[in-house]
Amino acid sequence: MRRGIFLILLVTMGVVIFYGVRYVRAPVNTETAYVTEYEESISGDAFLIKNESVNTASKSGMIYTYFSDGERVGKQRKIVTIYNASVDTDILKEINNIDKKIQSIKANASKTMQNSDMSDESIVINCINNVAEAVYNGDIGEIYSIKSEIKAIRQGNTEINKEEEDLKELQNKKAALESKIGTLKSDIYSKEAGVFINGTDGFEDILTPESMENMTVADFDALSRDIDRVIPTSVTGGDKICKTVDNNRWYIVMKTSADKLSESKAGDSVVLRFSFAPDSEVSAEIYLISGEENGEVLLFIKCEKYVEGIFSLRQCEVEVILNSYTGYRVPIYAIRVKDNQTGVMISKNTEDVFKPCRIIYTNEAEGFVIITSDDDTLGEIRQNDIIVVGEK
Repeated sequence: MRRGIFLILLVTMGVVIFYGVRYVRAPVNTETAYVTEYEESISGDAFLIKNESVNTASKSGMIYTYFSDGERVGKQRKIVTIYNASVDTDILKEINNIDKKIQSIKANASKTMQNSDMSDESIVINCINNVAEAVYNGDIGEIYSIKSEIKAIRQGNTEINKEEEDLKELQNKKAALESKIGTLKSDIYSKEAGVFINGTDGFEDILTPESMENMTVADFDALSRDIDRVIPTSVTGGDKICKTVDNNRWYIVMKTSADKLSESKAGDSVVLRFSFAPDSEVSAEIYLISGEENGEVLLFIKCEKYVEGIFSLRQCEVEVILNSYTGYRVPIYAIRVKDNQTGVMISKNTEDVFKPCRIIYTNEAEGFVIITSDDDTLGEIRQNDIIVVGEK
């Protein structure tokens, strides 16, 4: 009887010890390894800084603009006309349409002249010499080809003559419409090539590429957020009417914590995402980081990309991607060091195996690291491996 009781106690103790050891050694938690992309970014309210050529009214009157917001204009293009008195806008629209047709005809004529390396007479003489040689050689195909070339020259001259007639007709029609207006006018031309923006917002002389060099956090905080773009229909002499914005280079400035930029410097590449176009990404670079004030700095970013719709804005929400990392994201406390090698424990069947890894990003605040998933890790850590996070 006693022997039976002893055996039962022995077996019970063995089971308790076995499962107790397993419990002690068993992982409290595990995570499945999968490749993820982590972005180190900052977001906030930003002001746009641009090279802006502002046009002012030389006289008082009613204005008519020839371009819409965001349209590209060349240097010395007529962009606005000021009329001394009220004018029928339908007539102005018709004159504008005629102007566009005239510009198109002139552009086509210029292109035709640029594409022609030889005069028509030279080409014909060349054709005559070639046809004589083709007749001598009995080359019927060549003769037919030369005939087609001469025909094309004749048709080209006919088209040129027609364009000249169309141009003269349009110019006469425009003159007739302008005579109907019967009032004095003043034309305004673009000072520089760029993007046309109707109206002004009052920041054109405040936020400039020159002024940003000395801007402080206090200056940024003092900027008014009540931005009102004034688009006039009539003006008095000296009023601001419109502007042309350089679309080849522009800047944004935003305030952020100095700690977030501790590893960043001028010249670093970044990616921008704007709230008005969340699906688009724009490559740019850090231009300047201001001096620190109460733990905050100004981040100036230079961009040389064309972004639809941005040049009419002065302020917008922006996300700046400072760095992007692709790899396995694991908790910091899953990282082990063995024989001077950094790695993680991988659970395989009934045992835990140490696998070396390389840490490419550490976020102590959130308690995780990104370990590489490239060739350095292949054969060590693989997708769907079970990473031991901690042990009891």
